[in-house]
Amino acid sequence: MNSLSVSILSDLHFDSHFPSSGVTEAMVRKLFDPIFTPNGINPADVLIIAGDLGHDNNQNITIIKLLRAFYFKHIICVLGNHDYYLINSKIATHYDNNSFKRAQEMRDLLNALDGVHCLDGNVIEINGVGFGGCDSWYDGQYVLHHLNPHYEYGLDHVHSLWTHTMNDAHHMPNIKRFNELWKIEKPKIESVYQQCDVMITHVMPSINSEHVDKMYRSDKATGYFTFDGQKYLKDTTAHTWIYGHSHSNQDVQINGVRMIANQLGYRNEAIKNGLKDKRLEIYPLSQKNTR
Repeated sequence: MNSLSVSILSDLHFDSHFPSSGVTEAMVRKLFDPIFTPNGINPADVLIIAGDLGHDNNQNITIIKLLRAFYFKHIICVLGNHDYYLINSKIATHYDNNSFKRAQEMRDLLNALDGVHCLDGNVIEINGVGFGGCDSWYDGQYVLHHLNPHYEYGLDHVHSLWTHTMNDAHHMPNIKRFNELWKIEKPKIESVYQQCDVMITHVMPSINSEHVDKMYRSDKATGYFTFDGQKYLKDTTAHTWIYGHSHSNQDVQINGVRMIANQLGYRNEAIKNGLKDKRLEIYPLSQKNTR
């Protein structure tokens, strides 16, 4: 049976690690050689990036080209919330204050590269392994289930909390409601989660507090880092679900699905965490992708 070696990474936040212009090959190798080729080992066949490339599409595409050239036969990614950000007035004007325009441009630029695949509610197959995914989004259900002891909160409260706790509310000017993107992304999840061996989303598909880092379980913002994916994890054909967004890594089994996060994070986080390659040997579950 065919298999693929796969490296997992998310939340690269390129603009936290590299200058706004003049990124060189040496800079990229300095950051990523210790992760992808430690002690001179060969890189994996595929890199999966579970969202948050960075705030600048030109910088993102420059670095992705170098990662593809230096290390990987294929790069598969989804976008994250920061890939929608219009971080300053110049960028906002360029995209007509429309975060969807920036995100779509990023997808188009990525998918135009040989060997690079930016998923948006679709499945691709490499060596018989089906990879499905989309950006996904949060639904606020963690707030309602775990931060609502007297059941007095409703969605309006969840929205108000979002505007006070999340940069998302301020850097995506045309997105007016906390769950607006969830309504767009949910059908994309439902179109692929029973069609693939590996699922990729930016946001964690669990509101179980046990799957949240202990330091964040009571944090008011945690409702914007998860979505209620219980039925998807129960019924998916995928044996592996890869996510990002939380800047907290884990590797757990849920309903027989291996749920994994390996997140680079901002510059100070990456240095502190001493990130290492998270590499898997991925097999197709079956030709029909049935459990």
